[in-house]
Amino acid sequence: MGPSGALAPAPPARGGAATLALVAPLLFASGACALAYQTAWTREFRLVFGASTAASAAVVAVFMGGLGLGGWLIGPRADRSPNPLLFYGPDMLQARADCYQQTGDPRAKRAAADLQEFLEADRSAPHPTTPAPAR
Repeated sequence: MGPSGALAPAPPARGGAATLALVAPLLFASGACALAYQTAWTREFRLVFGASTAASAAVVAVFMGGLGLGGWLIGPRADRSPNPLLFYGPDMLQARADCYQQTGDPRAKRAAADLQEFLEADRSAPHPTTPAPAR
């Protein structure tokens, strides 16, 4: 709702079927990785809590709290972003680097280098998923 209590206008539509076809598999893969990570943490918490119910509750609570906090803190910035996919990309690269680092995987250094390369890349060229401007 807007400041006067009226409903705010809907944001302009972005992308289309082609953009959805490119982004949907990425979001599916991101969700699958999050589920695998959540399962791994549940197994680790079983060692701490000793019972799977308490471990599952702790992991789900932290996971849902993280989703809520992220949506509250980062959501408005993501909505204003001209290219949400480029806004989301560094987060996924950081999650990959963190996952490798926490598990002691030797690929952690490469993941951190990929993130640094992405952050330093030239953003002046249009992104392949950015629709062409209307004429």
